[in-house]
Amino acid sequence: MRRQAAMAERRAESGPARLVQNWAGRLRFLRLTPFDESSAEGRAQERHRRAALSALAAALSKALSVLATLVSIPLALAYLGDERFGIWATLSALVLALQFADLGLGNGVVNAVSTAFGARDTAAVKRYVSSAAFTLLAVCAALALLTLVLLTVVPQTAWVQLFKLKGVQAQAEVLPALAVFAACVALAVPLGLVQRVQIALQRGFIASVWQCGANLISLLAIWQATVWQLGLPWLVLALLGAPLLTALGNALVFFWRTEPGLQPAWQHVDRAATALLLRIGASYFFIQVAVAVVFASDSLFIAHLLGASEVARYAVPEKLFGIISLAVATAVGPLWPAYGEAIARGDLDWVRQTLKRSLLMAALFSAGAAGLLLLLGPWLIGLWVGTALQVPVSLLLALGVWKTFEGVGFALAMFLNGGGLLRYQLITAWLMAAGVLALKPWFVLQLGVTGAPLATALVYGLVTLLPLWWMLPRMMRQVRLRSAAGVQGVPA
Repeated sequence: MRRQAAMAERRAESGPARLVQNWAGRLRFLRLTPFDESSAEGRAQERHRRAALSALAAALSKALSVLATLVSIPLALAYLGDERFGIWATLSALVLALQFADLGLGNGVVNAVSTAFGARDTAAVKRYVSSAAFTLLAVCAALALLTLVLLTVVPQTAWVQLFKLKGVQAQAEVLPALAVFAACVALAVPLGLVQRVQIALQRGFIASVWQCGANLISLLAIWQATVWQLGLPWLVLALLGAPLLTALGNALVFFWRTEPGLQPAWQHVDRAATALLLRIGASYFFIQVAVAVVFASDSLFIAHLLGASEVARYAVPEKLFGIISLAVATAVGPLWPAYGEAIARGDLDWVRQTLKRSLLMAALFSAGAAGLLLLLGPWLIGLWVGTALQVPVSLLLALGVWKTFEGVGFALAMFLNGGGLLRYQLITAWLMAAGVLALKPWFVLQLGVTGAPLATALVYGLVTLLPLWWMLPRMMRQVRLRSAAGVQGVPA
């Protein structure tokens, strides 16, 4: 009887009761009160808490961003008309250039500050923040000067021809709109520092909350600009000015109230810290360029080889499957600074366990979501854009494979970023770019639109995932050596 009762108790624990306990255990990481970091277990719990809060806040921010996009596009299109809306949409897409404008310094700040934070080296954090701040101000000034030269030297007729504008109002507004866009891009470079510092300190949830405010203000500003019948430059300012406004507010609150000891100051600028940030930033910059080549090549190859009409057949389902990438990136993104801090403190067991769990969860979620979209994709696409767009099942299958690989790659990249293992990423990124540029045209010609994601998945699996997986033990040894060097003399 006792044995039967024990077996029944174990079955109960492994059933719904255990499931409830597991969820309750996860929900405790969403609390606002920090865990005690005096022990390895407490530090692990605190990392999970910060990562969970950051992921939740980032998910809310991205949801509001999607909502703002869905609402603002019809507003802008109805008010601006086709030509001026085309300029606005083009400039909106070019916002992605912001990740290149800081020359990779933002990512360098995340690496350097998270490591110094883990080592509890406050003086180093100050040096990195101040050195980055004044370097980014110099980049901002250089971008502003370059913009002034371009807008002054290049005649307005050249910009009109670039956008193929015919309307008088669009021709008159294109140059001021470009000036507003360039000014916002330049100002975003130094103002983005506060977000990178917060991410490095595992407080990315603060930046995401401010970003939620930016999305709401931007949507309100765009609506108000249409109500007041303002011109195209004002709509560009409404789109890009709100993030600048909230970034300024975030910086003032964070550096002058929450963490006044981290205020950028000239006396904390250090030549060695600046050189380190530039070196790390350069690696990230070239990685980002290679990744941009891979991702931007699909539509270009399809349009050039198959015709522009085929781009929509690829782009619509790609946007649908892109939700998988967005979800995985949002979930694992906070692990980047957490890895850096844990390695600096010597908590390698947490690093190893978290890496295994994140890889498994990314693979299972990506594969499961891809399978679901493979089944529901035709119905969802028809509901979204109508039945006129016929999407081959082979394209959905290829996108599912690619997004599954990409999800695993995101989880692995967070470990590589946190561990400072940039050489591997730099080499594999450019090998992948070369492989994609070599193989994708042939795949597209032979298989149509299906060939684009299939070629990307094949090259990514062979050039990036397999080599990195094979070299993972060696990478862990490098991380162990770096951790041993970094924690010497650091109080527990």
